[in-house]
Amino acid sequence: YPTLSRTVVSDAVLADSTIRALSSMGWTRIAIIYVNDAWGRGFARDATSAASDVGMDVVVAADYDLGDLSGMDRAVRRLADAGSRITLVVAYDEVGTIAALADQYGMMKSGYAWVVPEENVTPELVTQSADPESMPR
Repeated sequence: YPTLSRTVVSDAVLADSTIRALSSMGWTRIAIIYVNDAWGRGFARDATSAASDVGMDVVVAADYDLGDLSGMDRAVRRLADAGSRITLVVAYDEVGTIAALADQYGMMKSGYAWVVPEENVTPELVTQSADPESMPR
């Protein structure tokens, strides 16, 4: 297919678009959990900047090292301790583990929303997440 091409937006554009979508839902406070690597740190930084631009408060940005289960647990506990209800997840295939940890802290029930890149959505996250329309604003 010589005339077929594909474009991919930068992470900065994706972070900005994600934050603007959350803001359009009336959400004013979010948390970010992210993998501590170049991609995760950059996405979290761009999302935090975009949140500031739209007047949204990032209540906590918690990182963890890839493959470090105790680090993931500490990061999720920081989200719970901060009272975060809307969380942007910047992660690879460990999203299911993060969801299981969040469930242990009571964060996978009505009143919570998890925003995850499409390719990383797991069945556990879909079945445990609440309807975003019922989220507190």
